[in-house]
Amino acid sequence: YSLQGFVTYAYFWHAVPPLCETVGVPTCSAISSVGVFLLMNALYNYTKAIFTPAGLPPPFEKAQLELMELSEKQITPRQCSKCKLLKPPRAHHCSVCGVCVMKMDHHCPWLNNCVGIANYRYFFLFLFFLAQACLFIDVVLGIFFYDIIFTFGRRGTRSFRNYIMMSFMICASIFAALCLLGGF
Repeated sequence: YSLQGFVTYAYFWHAVPPLCETVGVPTCSAISSVGVFLLMNALYNYTKAIFTPAGLPPPFEKAQLELMELSEKQITPRQCSKCKLLKPPRAHHCSVCGVCVMKMDHHCPWLNNCVGIANYRYFFLFLFFLAQACLFIDVVLGIFFYDIIFTFGRRGTRSFRNYIMMSFMICASIFAALCLLGGF
C-alpha cells in the first residue's frame, strides 16, 4: 500500500496541476479518472487476494466416506502426512502457512498468503491492474521525466522533480518486473 500511496500522492499533488495547464481541465479529469479506476481495481484485488483463504481440502475422514459412497470399487485417497487432510491432485502442503492448499500455485511473500484455487483470480487480476496502473503512470509522467532528464530548463521545484523521477522509476521497475516474471 505504501508504494501505491506514494505514487498516488506524487501524481495528484505534483503531476496533475502542470498536466491540467498543458492539456486542459476536462482532458486532465478524464486521464485522472482512468488512473483512479486502475488504482481502485488494483487495491481491491490486492486486498481480496490477501484476505481470501487459498482453499483448504476437506477433512480426510469426511472425504473418505464421500469417496466410498460414490465409488463401486475401494479407492483409498491420499492423506497429507503433516496436517492429516485429504490430499487431492495438485494439493501441496505449504511450509510457511502450515496448511495444505488445493491447486497451490505458490506462497507469495507480498501477500503473506498462498495463492491457490480460491484466490488465484484475485491474484491474477491484481497483477494485471498493477501492470496497467504502472504503465499508465509511466506514460503520463514520462513527459515530465523526459523534461527533467534531457532538458535543462529546470521546470518545477526540486520536490516536483524528485517526486516525478522517483514515481516514474518505481512504476517502470515494477512494470519491468511484472513483464519479465509474468512471461514464465
